[in-house]
Amino acid sequence: ISLIISCKSITKIYLGVKNPSFKTHKQLNDFLVKKDLNQSSIYYIKSWENYENLLKEKYSSFPEAYFFNKDGDFVNYKKDSKECNANVGEFIKNLTEFSNFKTVKTKNIKIFEDNICNNKNEKFKNSDINVIITWATFVGKVNKNKAFEWIELIEEAKRKGININYYLVNYDLQESWKLSDSEKKGILDAYKI
Repeated sequence: ISLIISCKSITKIYLGVKNPSFKTHKQLNDFLVKKDLNQSSIYYIKSWENYENLLKEKYSSFPEAYFFNKDGDFVNYKKDSKECNANVGEFIKNLTEFSNFKTVKTKNIKIFEDNICNNKNEKFKNSDINVIITWATFVGKVNKNKAFEWIELIEEAKRKGININYYLVNYDLQESWKLSDSEKKGILDAYKI
Protein backbone atom coordinates (compact mmCIF):
# COMPACT_ATOMS: atom_id res chain seq x y z
CA ILE A 1 0.00 0.00 0.00
CA SER A 2 2.79 2.44 0.85
CA LEU A 3 4.39 1.72 -2.55
CA ILE A 4 1.11 2.53 -4.32
CA ILE A 5 0.65 5.73 -2.31
CA SER A 6 4.28 6.62 -2.92
CA CYS A 7 3.97 6.02 -6.71
CA LYS A 8 0.75 8.02 -6.83
CA SER A 9 2.46 10.92 -5.02
CA ILE A 10 5.48 10.77 -7.34
CA THR A 11 3.19 10.75 -10.40
CA LYS A 12 1.25 13.74 -9.06
CA ILE A 13 4.49 15.66 -8.45
CA TYR A 14 5.94 14.70 -11.86
CA LEU A 15 2.79 15.72 -13.73
CA GLY A 16 2.18 18.79 -11.57
CA VAL A 17 -1.27 17.62 -10.49
CA LYS A 18 -2.62 19.63 -7.54
CA ASN A 19 -5.78 19.90 -5.54
CA PRO A 20 -8.31 22.13 -7.30
CA SER A 21 -8.73 25.74 -6.20
CA PHE A 22 -10.98 28.60 -7.20
CA LYS A 23 -9.59 30.66 -10.09
CA THR A 24 -10.28 34.05 -11.61
CA HIS A 25 -10.72 34.49 -15.35
CA LYS A 26 -7.44 36.45 -15.42
CA GLN A 27 -5.56 33.56 -13.80
CA LEU A 28 -6.91 31.17 -16.43
CA ASN A 29 -6.07 33.49 -19.30
CA ASP A 30 -2.54 33.98 -17.90
CA PHE A 31 -2.16 30.20 -17.67
CA LEU A 32 -3.01 29.78 -21.38
CA VAL A 33 -0.73 32.64 -22.42
CA LYS A 34 2.11 31.01 -20.44
CA LYS A 35 1.45 27.80 -22.41
CA ASP A 36 1.54 29.73 -25.72
CA LEU A 37 -2.19 29.19 -26.21
CA ASN A 38 -3.31 32.76 -26.54
CA GLN A 39 -7.03 32.17 -26.92
CA SER A 40 -9.24 34.98 -28.11
CA SER A 41 -11.84 33.67 -25.70
CA ILE A 42 -12.03 31.04 -23.00
CA TYR A 43 -15.24 29.26 -22.16
CA TYR A 44 -16.10 28.87 -18.48
CA ILE A 45 -18.80 26.95 -16.67
CA LYS A 46 -21.43 29.53 -15.64
CA SER A 47 -22.10 28.41 -12.06
CA TRP A 48 -21.70 25.55 -9.60
CA GLU A 49 -25.16 24.32 -10.65
CA ASN A 50 -24.07 24.33 -14.30
CA TYR A 51 -20.91 22.41 -13.29
CA GLU A 52 -23.10 19.79 -11.62
CA ASN A 53 -25.32 19.65 -14.74
CA LEU A 54 -22.33 18.77 -16.93
CA LEU A 55 -21.13 16.15 -14.44
CA LYS A 56 -24.62 14.62 -14.30
CA GLU A 57 -24.75 14.44 -18.12
CA LYS A 58 -21.44 12.50 -18.08
CA TYR A 59 -19.32 15.38 -19.38
CA SER A 60 -17.11 15.02 -16.34
CA SER A 61 -13.65 14.24 -17.67
CA PHE A 62 -10.79 16.66 -18.16
CA PRO A 63 -8.76 16.82 -20.14
CA GLU A 64 -11.13 15.29 -22.64
CA ALA A 65 -12.30 15.85 -26.19
CA TYR A 66 -16.00 15.67 -27.02
CA PHE A 67 -16.83 15.54 -30.73
CA PHE A 68 -20.09 16.75 -32.28
CA ASN A 69 -21.27 16.75 -35.89
CA LYS A 70 -22.76 19.74 -37.74
CA ASP A 71 -26.20 18.91 -36.29
CA GLY A 72 -24.72 19.06 -32.79
CA ASP A 73 -25.02 15.31 -32.21
CA PHE A 74 -22.32 13.57 -30.18
CA VAL A 75 -19.80 11.33 -31.97
CA ASN A 76 -17.88 9.07 -29.61
CA TYR A 77 -14.26 8.37 -30.51
CA LYS A 78 -14.13 5.56 -27.92
CA LYS A 79 -14.77 2.02 -29.05
CA ASP A 80 -16.07 1.07 -25.60
CA SER A 81 -16.82 2.77 -22.30
CA LYS A 82 -13.62 1.55 -20.63
CA GLU A 83 -11.35 3.18 -23.17
CA CYS A 84 -9.50 6.30 -22.02
CA ASN A 85 -8.62 9.43 -23.99
CA ALA A 86 -5.36 7.97 -25.32
CA ASN A 87 -6.94 7.50 -28.78
CA VAL A 88 -8.09 11.09 -29.33
CA GLY A 89 -4.96 11.94 -31.33
CA GLU A 90 -5.49 8.98 -33.68
CA PHE A 91 -9.16 9.87 -34.05
CA ILE A 92 -8.28 13.46 -35.02
CA LYS A 93 -5.80 12.19 -37.61
CA ASN A 94 -8.64 10.22 -39.28
CA LEU A 95 -11.31 12.93 -39.41
CA THR A 96 -11.86 12.48 -43.14
CA GLU A 97 -14.09 9.54 -42.11
CA PHE A 98 -15.99 11.59 -39.49
CA SER A 99 -19.31 11.71 -41.36
CA ASN A 100 -19.38 7.89 -41.37
CA PHE A 101 -19.14 7.56 -37.59
CA LYS A 102 -22.22 6.70 -35.55
CA THR A 103 -23.86 9.58 -33.69
CA VAL A 104 -25.62 9.64 -30.34
CA LYS A 105 -28.66 11.86 -30.93
CA THR A 106 -29.59 11.91 -27.24
CA LYS A 107 -26.33 13.76 -26.44
CA ASN A 108 -26.08 17.15 -28.07
CA ILE A 109 -23.64 20.08 -27.97
CA LYS A 110 -26.53 22.18 -26.62
CA ILE A 111 -25.74 20.88 -23.11
CA PHE A 112 -22.45 22.80 -23.29
CA GLU A 113 -24.06 25.87 -24.84
CA ASP A 114 -26.59 25.96 -21.98
CA ASN A 115 -24.02 25.59 -19.20
CA ILE A 116 -21.01 27.64 -20.31
CA CYS A 117 -20.21 31.21 -21.24
CA ASN A 118 -17.16 33.21 -22.20
CA ASN A 119 -15.67 36.60 -21.59
CA LYS A 120 -16.91 37.93 -24.97
CA ASN A 121 -20.41 36.42 -24.92
CA GLU A 122 -19.59 34.49 -28.11
CA LYS A 123 -21.64 31.54 -29.31
CA PHE A 124 -20.27 28.43 -31.01
CA LYS A 125 -19.79 28.65 -34.77
CA ASN A 126 -21.21 25.54 -36.36
CA SER A 127 -18.78 23.47 -38.44
CA ASP A 128 -18.90 19.97 -39.90
CA ILE A 129 -16.96 18.91 -36.80
CA ASN A 130 -17.14 20.72 -33.46
CA VAL A 131 -14.83 19.71 -30.63
CA ILE A 132 -15.15 20.64 -26.98
CA ILE A 133 -11.77 20.28 -25.27
CA THR A 134 -12.00 20.34 -21.49
CA TRP A 135 -9.04 21.33 -19.35
CA ALA A 136 -8.19 22.49 -15.84
CA THR A 137 -5.10 24.17 -14.41
CA PHE A 138 -4.79 21.73 -11.51
CA VAL A 139 -4.09 18.75 -13.81
CA GLY A 140 -0.69 20.23 -14.65
CA LYS A 141 1.29 18.63 -17.48
CA VAL A 142 -1.63 16.35 -18.34
CA ASN A 143 -3.06 19.35 -20.24
CA LYS A 144 0.08 19.62 -22.34
CA ASN A 145 0.28 15.89 -22.99
CA LYS A 146 -3.38 15.68 -23.95
CA ALA A 147 -5.60 18.74 -24.49
CA PHE A 148 -2.97 21.11 -25.83
CA GLU A 149 -1.51 18.41 -28.10
CA TRP A 150 -5.00 17.82 -29.55
CA ILE A 151 -5.22 21.51 -30.46
CA GLU A 152 -2.10 21.15 -32.60
CA LEU A 153 -3.62 18.13 -34.36
CA ILE A 154 -6.89 20.00 -34.96
CA GLU A 155 -5.00 22.98 -36.41
CA GLU A 156 -3.17 20.55 -38.70
CA ALA A 157 -6.52 19.06 -39.79
CA LYS A 158 -7.78 22.58 -40.58
CA ARG A 159 -4.73 23.18 -42.78
CA LYS A 160 -5.65 19.98 -44.66
CA GLY A 161 -9.12 21.36 -45.39
CA ILE A 162 -11.20 19.72 -42.64
CA ASN A 163 -14.10 22.00 -41.57
CA ILE A 164 -13.55 21.85 -37.81
CA ASN A 165 -13.73 24.18 -34.83
CA TYR A 166 -12.63 23.57 -31.27
CA TYR A 167 -13.57 25.28 -28.04
CA LEU A 168 -11.53 25.22 -24.84
CA VAL A 169 -13.86 24.77 -21.89
CA ASN A 170 -12.25 25.30 -18.52
CA TYR A 171 -13.24 22.99 -15.67
CA ASP A 172 -11.53 24.87 -12.85
CA LEU A 173 -13.71 26.04 -10.00
CA GLN A 174 -14.60 29.69 -10.67
CA GLU A 175 -14.37 32.71 -8.39
CA SER A 176 -17.08 34.25 -10.59
CA TRP A 177 -19.62 31.81 -9.10
CA LYS A 178 -19.72 34.05 -6.00
CA LEU A 179 -20.02 31.17 -3.55
CA SER A 180 -19.74 31.70 0.19
CA ASP A 181 -16.57 30.64 1.99
CA SER A 182 -18.38 27.66 3.55
CA GLU A 183 -19.72 26.56 0.13
CA LYS A 184 -16.20 26.82 -1.34
CA LYS A 185 -14.73 24.84 1.55
CA GLY A 186 -17.33 22.07 1.13
CA ILE A 187 -16.56 21.80 -2.59
CA LEU A 188 -12.78 21.85 -2.06
CA ASP A 189 -13.02 19.18 0.66
CA ALA A 190 -15.12 16.97 -1.62
CA TYR A 191 -12.73 17.30 -4.58
CA LYS A 192 -9.39 16.85 -2.80
CA ILE A 193 -7.05 14.63 -4.75
